Amino acid sequence: TDYYVRLKATHACGISDWSETYMFSTVAPKPVLSGPDDDSECLQLVEQFYWEESVDADGYEFEFSTTADFGDDIIHSRTFSSTTYTMQSNVLDYATEYFWRAKALYPDDCETDWSDVWSFTTIQKHVTLSEPTNGQSGVELNPTLTWTIDTLPVPENYYLQLASDNG
Repeated sequence: TDYYVRLKATHACGISDWSETYMFSTVAPKPVLSGPDDDSECLQLVEQFYWEESVDADGYEFEFSTTADFGDDIIHSRTFSSTTYTMQSNVLDYATEYFWRAKALYPDDCETDWSDVWSFTTIQKHVTLSEPTNGQSGVELNPTLTWTIDTLPVPENYYLQLASDNG
């Protein structure tokens, strides 16, 4: 919002003339991110992000990047009216660190500064069974099962399901 101000003083000798008129503009405070928490780990590929409402905002712009400076690597940018955004499953990759931020949008192309930048890391990909291979026949009655996982953190436990049918 633009404001105009001028001053005059009163004193023992009377009243001064008005000062020159000065103009200044205010800007609304940048949005405050609420969740998921900064530096979160093991987030799902479909995740909800939210921040505090900015008074009288018409909408928000929301960005994701794999770099904290949001240089040329903005992978997702979206403008909408809500303070909540649910990321679609085809945008994020497994075991990747992301950075996100938001800013409020106002009439007449006014906008706030970007919020503070927060980060999160997505969950690791599923474990891949290496042996026996899919569809392999002639496997011994007590086979040794081996699997790989390419990403960190290293799992604390594994759970195995074995069945005689695919149901």
